Amino acid sequence: MHHSWSGNVREFQSALEYAVVLTKSEKVIIEDLPEDVLKEDGQHLEREENTLTKLVAEYEKEEIKKALENFNWNMQKAAQRLGLSERGLYRKIRKYALKK
Repeated sequence: MHHSWSGNVREFQSALEYAVVLTKSEKVIIEDLPEDVLKEDGQHLEREENTLTKLVAEYEKEEIKKALENFNWNMQKAAQRLGLSERGLYRKIRKYALKK
């Protein structure tokens, strides 16, 4: 599933919390997300076998890339914008193999 998140971070967090509360299994799956997240232009998004963890990781990687680019890879400013410590940001850069 590929979905560009049109909302803000709080809306995304709210959707994730909704899914966590309503899941019937140990893992949150795409079907646990709110209906409005699963729809795009009135159509249901195609559901693939992606876990919420994978979707969150993709979103996190994109947000980190945007912050780094917006601040010309100034780690202190990007980390502050993302609400991370600089050390935490470095770990995530390594995790996602991000390069300048």
